[in-house]
Amino acid sequence: MQRYFKPLLVSALVCACASVMLTACYKESNVLSDLPVTVKGYAALIDAFTISATGGTPGTAINANVTTRTFEGSIKEIKIYSTVGSAVRTLASSTPVTIAASSIATVQVIPYTIPATAAKGTAIVLSVGVVTDNSLENIFTTTRTVTVR
Repeated sequence: MQRYFKPLLVSALVCACASVMLTACYKESNVLSDLPVTVKGYAALIDAFTISATGGTPGTAINANVTTRTFEGSIKEIKIYSTVGSAVRTLASSTPVTIAASSIATVQVIPYTIPATAAKGTAIVLSVGVVTDNSLENIFTTTRTVTVR
């Protein structure tokens, strides 16, 4: 029995080493490369979104301050969306801009005019979106509200 033990031990060790070596060569496939997906690049970041006034009369212009940051490419446009009362969110303005690639925050001031048809006491919810030159849009989830006086 003892004369078979040493060869069995050696063959078990050889099999274990071979299986470890074979599994070490296994390469997991990349899920994204298997799918028909095109990576377009980075979307711009919106660091902050503030407005100059929280209320105003119809026809009054207020400033929306948008602080952006981009790590690749440039920003093509900044979009201001508005929801007047219970209406559907619509594009209020689209301002073309050219901001070079920069990891430093850049502030853009975009004017927004309170609609002349807005009734007194109506709440207008503003949101902002930034589109990069690769057509990726990032819409900021934080909104600002303006009340018509």
